[in-house]
Amino acid sequence: MESALMIKKMFKNIFCALLIFSPICIFGQSTDLSVRFIGAPPPQVGIGEAFAIQAEAFHVDVNSSPVVNEAITITLELIDPNGIVIATHAQSPGAFPNPAPAASAQLDNDATNTNQVILQMPWTEGTKWNTGLNGVPQLIGDAGFDDPVWTVTVRVSSPSLESNIANNFISHSFTLRVPDLEVPADSVTLQAIDPITGDLTNNILPNSQIQVSGSITNIGTVMTQPGARFTVDARLFEGTVTSNGPVSISLSVDRESVILPPSDGSSPTSVLPGASINYVIPNLKLPADAVGTYTVQVNVDPADLATGQVIQEMDGINNNHLLTTFTVGQGTPNLEVNPNSFDGDIGIFRGLDPIRLAFSIRNTGNVSMDATDAFTARVALSKNDTFSNDDFILREFDLGGNALGANLRSNETIRLDWVQQ
Repeated sequence: MESALMIKKMFKNIFCALLIFSPICIFGQSTDLSVRFIGAPPPQVGIGEAFAIQAEAFHVDVNSSPVVNEAITITLELIDPNGIVIATHAQSPGAFPNPAPAASAQLDNDATNTNQVILQMPWTEGTKWNTGLNGVPQLIGDAGFDDPVWTVTVRVSSPSLESNIANNFISHSFTLRVPDLEVPADSVTLQAIDPITGDLTNNILPNSQIQVSGSITNIGTVMTQPGARFTVDARLFEGTVTSNGPVSISLSVDRESVILPPSDGSSPTSVLPGASINYVIPNLKLPADAVGTYTVQVNVDPADLATGQVIQEMDGINNNHLLTTFTVGQGTPNLEVNPNSFDGDIGIFRGLDPIRLAFSIRNTGNVSMDATDAFTARVALSKNDTFSNDDFILREFDLGGNALGANLRSNETIRLDWVQQ
């Protein structure tokens, strides 16, 4: 009995020793997935434009075990400068062998033969773009770069046997391109409307209605948002004016504006890159006493309006305005009796009979009457059609600039109508 116990104990010790000292060989499996861009993502993206991102998930090496009996998710996100996700694409392939076929590994959301994710930069993102503190549009990597950036991220979810999650994520940042409206140099034409003929003339005189015409060019590489309309205004200032931006409206003598693109149903609703759009701003009014030098400033989408700028631009200040200086000419008023305006009583009259007389006098000159202008109308009783000292003066009217002719503009008339006895 004791021998049996001793033999049993000895075998037990030997078994325990084998458990302790024998090598244990356990061969485990692990997976190492990562993501990468295929080709170089764009360094800049135009506002409102569609752009493609090619990316894929892959096994890091041949030792990475296939993913079976569970799903992985590959996710692409477009993120704004504030960290807000504005677009997402995700796809979950079934089995993910090593190597994985392109249909499973590469992201795709369109119907073409190319595996790619098509994204569109929303027009609303334009309000988040600016030129940074240095006021200069730059690319990532430029010295002093501080422009806002947008980011595309790609990540793959970790399967249960993932051995390294540090390489499951990749990102790419880029800047935005926006339109750039410009008032081209020497593009502004100033003409006055002749008060007598209504034709346009280069002779700008006091009290003239000035027509401002020219063109606006989009020198950017992105079109303006379809349907987004902006202001083009003309501001009239006395004297010579210099400025790096819009001059305050409160300092202007007059201001007129138009809205572009036109809402006529036939014109394009946006301004394409490199395209120009014409404008005509009528009825900019010079004062009646204007003399010497005046300046017209044309502004496109000016930032000092209550609405602010409608179009976010690469340069919204320096090239958005143009100053044009001109000299006001000196015109001359001229009063003439309108020969077709005579009216009144007709017949044979005796002394002291009341007679109604009426006619009109027109300013056929090219400027308004000034306070220093002196004109007199005399109505005489004559035996012939020629005025002479022998004629009898029935009535005399002071038509000077301080009398009946005050502020009489070009092509305006004065009607004289009275009863003569």
